[in-house]
Amino acid sequence: MYASVGEVAFLGLRATWNQALLGIEPRRDRVEPRFLRYVLLDMRNDLLRDVRSNTQANLNASQIGDIWFQRPPLDEQRAIADFLDQETARIDTLIAEQQRLIELLRERRVSTITRAVTRGIDENIPLKPSGVSSLGDIPRDWQVIRIKNAAKALIGLTYRPEDVVDSEAGGTLVLRAGNIQNDRLVFEDNVYVSSKIPEALRLTAGDIVICARNGSSKLVGKSAVVTPIALGQTWGAFMVALRSDMNNYLQWVLRSEIFKAETGLFSTSTINQLTSTTLHNLRFALPPVDERLRIADYLSKQTSTIDTLIAETEKFIALSRERRAALITAAVTGQIDVRDKVAG
Repeated sequence: MYASVGEVAFLGLRATWNQALLGIEPRRDRVEPRFLRYVLLDMRNDLLRDVRSNTQANLNASQIGDIWFQRPPLDEQRAIADFLDQETARIDTLIAEQQRLIELLRERRVSTITRAVTRGIDENIPLKPSGVSSLGDIPRDWQVIRIKNAAKALIGLTYRPEDVVDSEAGGTLVLRAGNIQNDRLVFEDNVYVSSKIPEALRLTAGDIVICARNGSSKLVGKSAVVTPIALGQTWGAFMVALRSDMNNYLQWVLRSEIFKAETGLFSTSTINQLTSTTLHNLRFALPPVDERLRIADYLSKQTSTIDTLIAETEKFIALSRERRAALITAAVTGQIDVRDKVAG
């Protein structure tokens, strides 16, 4: 049962299953299958506490078979299942709508960034052909350059397993892909090393760290600007640090559709590497200095507003899931009488 331990689903077709799954055949003269599913869903957190492996979360048939639960009469089980089918479907529909809203907000975020770094923020500015298909027409006083003419890409530190130490041992923090979430640095599941760090591989103010290699191509290309807590630390060999005096603007180029189009990222599921050569050759539209500052300030405000809406929506989804779980618990444990609550 491994990574999905505790998940419960109906088998809707004739099939067999492998050793990672446990099949349950309900005795229909004693238990309504839908009711049993809700019971098991309610017990998932308890089941997770009973896992019996140091490396993988596993449950066995004996553990599942020994579960005790309240078993009301069959007609009441069916009533509870009908009620939960109805109410969880409503909640699931609401959650799906909110998830779609998040998708739309994220699309709006990327499109806002992309437009600003290719057209600027003035609606009526004169345009000229850029000569680059991914850029299209750009403002007349902008120029097309490559990243290598504006920044330097540096591959991170290679270290050995024996170099890894506890944070209390005074090691150097090594930023990895997991330290980048939603365009920001997070400091969870950190790795520290005792290795001697070359000065060129110590993070400085304004550096941008980018995931350059990963087992998942979806993670390649995600980036974040270095925050004060990471200054003087380093980054791993599967990461690239972009060093430039215009990173306040370049950070937005890296979050735009231009970055994906120019580097070929996400065009195929087999790509899982961004080389420094590819990054150096990325073409982008460079506005005058004052316009760069205006665009960076504009995008900071616009994306902050969108990010707030996304966070509020995610909070609503989390609360909806909590309500769903609480409703299942209340129904299968008899805390609420559902017999008159199902719509006819």
